[in-house]
Amino acid sequence: MKKTLQIATAVALAALPLMVGAQSVNIANLPTNISNVNVLLGKVCSIINLLFTILLIVAVIFIILAAFTYLTAGGDPEKVKKASSQVLYAVVAVVVATFAKIIPIVASNFIGSGITSIGC
Repeated sequence: MKKTLQIATAVALAALPLMVGAQSVNIANLPTNISNVNVLLGKVCSIINLLFTILLIVAVIFIILAAFTYLTAGGDPEKVKKASSQVLYAVVAVVVATFAKIIPIVASNFIGSGITSIGC
């Protein structure tokens, strides 16, 4: 049973990039010269979208690994503690990703570019 669960988890983790592969950030279409603040914020926004996607994928992987560790712990307190720390890492990844989405909007309001949402 344990071997079957390990194989199923490995297959699910291997298929995970295929499920999120539909989300893409096209960095190739960015302007090459920075003529004003809005172009700079557009470039920063594209990078932040890429980082946001990566951090959310990492968070999902940590949650899956934590669930697997918790389910296979069998009452072992050390494995339960390890699973709890993995969930904590996933929450930290989501918080960092959320801040990465908020920072450009705050920066835009701070420099007074007149943009309330820059589409990040």
